Amino acid sequence: MPGLGTTLGRGGATTFPQDLVNSDCILIMGSNMAEAHPVAFANVVKAKERGAQVIHIDPHFSRTSALANLFVSTRAGSDIVFLGAIIRYLLETHTYFHDYVLHYTNAPMLVRADYQDAEEADGLFSGYNPDTNMYENQDSWDYQRDEHGRPLMDVTLQDPRCVFQIMRRHFARYTPQMVESVCGVSREQWMQVVQTLVANSGRERTTALCYAVGWTQQSKGVQIIRAAAILQLLLGNIGRPGGGVMALRGHASIQGSTDIPTLYDLLSGYMPQPSAPITSQPQSEEPVGATPWGKRVDKKTNVLSQQTLAEYIDTAGQRLGWWSNMPSYIVSLLTAWYGEASTEDENDRGYHWLPKITGDHSHLVTSYLMLDGKVKGYLLFGQNPAAGSTNARMQRKALEQLDWMVVRDLYEVESAAFWYKGPEPVDPSQIKTEVFLLPAAASTEKEGSFTNTQRLLQWRDKAVDPPGDARSDLWFVYHLGRRLKELYAESTAPKDRPLKALTWDYERDEPEPGSRILDEPDALLVLKEINGYYVYAQADGPGDNQSGRRQSLRDAAHVSSFTALKDDGSTACGSWIYSGVYPEPGNNRAASRVADDYINLQWGFAWPANRRILYNRASADPEGKPWSERKKYIWWDEEQKQWTGYDIPDFPVNKAPDYRPAPGAVGMDAISGSDPFILKPDGRGWLFAPTGLKDGPLPTHYEAAESPVHNALYKQQSNPTAKFFKDRKDNRLAAVGDERYPIVVTTYRLTEHHVSGPMTRWMPWLNALQPALFAELSPELAAERGIKHGEWMVVSTPRGEIEARAMVTRRLQPLHLAGKTVHQIGLPFHWGFQGRSRGSITNDLTHMVLEPNVSIEEAKAFTCNVRPGRVEHG
Repeated sequence: MPGLGTTLGRGGATTFPQDLVNSDCILIMGSNMAEAHPVAFANVVKAKERGAQVIHIDPHFSRTSALANLFVSTRAGSDIVFLGAIIRYLLETHTYFHDYVLHYTNAPMLVRADYQDAEEADGLFSGYNPDTNMYENQDSWDYQRDEHGRPLMDVTLQDPRCVFQIMRRHFARYTPQMVESVCGVSREQWMQVVQTLVANSGRERTTALCYAVGWTQQSKGVQIIRAAAILQLLLGNIGRPGGGVMALRGHASIQGSTDIPTLYDLLSGYMPQPSAPITSQPQSEEPVGATPWGKRVDKKTNVLSQQTLAEYIDTAGQRLGWWSNMPSYIVSLLTAWYGEASTEDENDRGYHWLPKITGDHSHLVTSYLMLDGKVKGYLLFGQNPAAGSTNARMQRKALEQLDWMVVRDLYEVESAAFWYKGPEPVDPSQIKTEVFLLPAAASTEKEGSFTNTQRLLQWRDKAVDPPGDARSDLWFVYHLGRRLKELYAESTAPKDRPLKALTWDYERDEPEPGSRILDEPDALLVLKEINGYYVYAQADGPGDNQSGRRQSLRDAAHVSSFTALKDDGSTACGSWIYSGVYPEPGNNRAASRVADDYINLQWGFAWPANRRILYNRASADPEGKPWSERKKYIWWDEEQKQWTGYDIPDFPVNKAPDYRPAPGAVGMDAISGSDPFILKPDGRGWLFAPTGLKDGPLPTHYEAAESPVHNALYKQQSNPTAKFFKDRKDNRLAAVGDERYPIVVTTYRLTEHHVSGPMTRWMPWLNALQPALFAELSPELAAERGIKHGEWMVVSTPRGEIEARAMVTRRLQPLHLAGKTVHQIGLPFHWGFQGRSRGSITNDLTHMVLEPNVSIEEAKAFTCNVRPGRVEHG
């Protein structure tokens, strides 16, 4: 979650679904929470029963809307205008939480004099290079600093260069009138939302904000999330019970797959993947300089070098705040991966074995490389790009260019069958891809941990053995690695050395009792490695002098938490944020199932350190006293000289509120006792992001890549740093206001089916509940196009066309934007050509313009046309 991480300093939700019952107001935007996340939504219902106000803002009325106190229909892709207008209102009417904003955010920080805002350059910030469509020089976004590198501040918030005043100017044009003309929301209804948020925030009350892929799947998705985080910081809702930002995920372990990542640009625990040297034309004659977040690019050569471990730490780490501990985390990770081969003198701890990224290696960008014949093989774990990825027709074409592909899944999904069937004619004799379909175990057929929406690790016991040859993902990866190590065991080639050095010791002492699968790896050993352990035998116990004898993973002592990790190779840890989940033999905290009436500290394990609400130091005022008795959560105990409360303090437990760092202090010593956001180098939540984002330090409204209207706020139409791939002919886009594609379309999911449907479309009882693809459209649009309820209709975009049953409904209504009527339709995306229930593939319509920070597609706001009838095949 780069948007939230860049604002608040850490990936993951800042609060828990269970904590929503303590909210006085819950704003749901960019999510159909009741249908897509029904278990979490139960807590919203409980909160409403306790008196909380529930607001739902979305393009179409859904089950979430039906249970809300207030529903607001808005245009897909206009979220930043809606939120930006609220931010403007708070700043201009002084209805923000002043003491929280002054002390806990970077509102007082002074920004450099050469910073130029989007207000001054018609939608562009300083540092933009139009030749590369990138902000190549972000130095001007930085703070003004004293001789020790500390930010200069104006606590009166009056200096025109302070963040507070820059924000006032930036959001000045985000007016209620603009909400009407851009979002299609009346100022009266918008004001209802504003007044409800203000009335339910501050010392005595808190508001929670929930979002999902309705925000992330946009070409400016990270900046929408940034706007939400800014809103919550201004209202004082971060780090407090019943507040926070809840990023909702649709899978059991989407959070886990970013913590211990399947992402190309991250290592475990949100450490960046090392980069190869980046070179281009020199930009200035400034020398390289150290900042609180590491070294910047050398402007003389424009080279960012991470060829050694020291260079990596120097450029990727931070000198101030918690990230100053990165040396311990990266060395412990390398020690976990490479064991005895990870030495400081001989091979730089094995750092040079890590792959170095040279650009965007994300899944969707890789699809283009496949189309161009530059990728030979593909391994799919529970992923179905032939139906589930954006511009799915292009995805199927890309799969045809491979030499081989391995698909591991429960059923023969579209991606395993594309070579002989599909929505378009297929000639198997002309497809060279050799496809291997390997049966996978279902969730109930394997044990292990998963990490869900709220950063909570939970252990899953196996109910039954998988059938036939089906095996768990852990089994497959372990035995694949074991065979590769055996294959290269005698190799002397340097390129094979990392594989040979890789630690791979997860065998069971004894076969799993009652299981017919005798060679299943030990998932608890994997969890132990992730938790961390002491590499050397201890004289008397963990932390004592080393005996010098290396321990095997099975025999080594567990580390108790990430505070025990060292940068000298004496500790190993697969993911520092998970350290503490398995602190000793027999104490798998992910398997704990003890509930209580408030925090549920003994139900699973929440990273980091089992904290349930991140940055909970902010639940107390600068002196360490609760903001109010009603919202009491974490506070300073003057007698005990430590932080205490209902949760695990997300703060150094013995650092007093009145602690102030000495000039030139580094690491955590540089964070004062009143700075809650310890992962930021200045200890504060970022209203303005002085570094870390690819598309600007403040959220700015850009229209979607396909839009029926021109940008009403700036000359710059769409996100200038989004990845358009304009030189490609296989991702055609509609022009702005194209009369052939005047209708906005958004996609969503249903409770009865899951993502592209590989697991659910085979189930007859689910198919009976939701039997076929349908499109929701308003009675006005249906009458205009001659489409009748329940009959067939065709939806077309420049990428292709599909057919669906028409659902004519008041759940979607025409929007009036500055004198222009704009229609919207809604499409679920669960169907494909495999399974018991089949239908057109919604993702055949979507384009592949990608958000610049995380390379996610824009599937929630694009344009189409509709007509009655069916698609003519062949």
